[in-house]
Amino acid sequence: MSDSEHVLSWLQTWYADQCNENWEHEWGVKIDTLDNPGWSVTIDLEETDLQEREYPRHDVNRSPHDWTSAS
Repeated sequence: MSDSEHVLSWLQTWYADQCNENWEHEWGVKIDTLDNPGWSVTIDLEETDLQEREYPRHDVNRSPHDWTSAS
């Protein structure tokens, strides 16, 4: 299994664990496309065990067309 498959599997499990008949109606995970091309992933942490955790900005620049930025 590739790293990206592990991440997606983790995200699916994490999301399912948050669903309590309320959380999923207010919060969630959003995946959109960008125009440069690319993806935007937003994960709402409100009302989860991760909401108080600090997430410093993290950038990975492999090439002009292969990069990630998380904050």
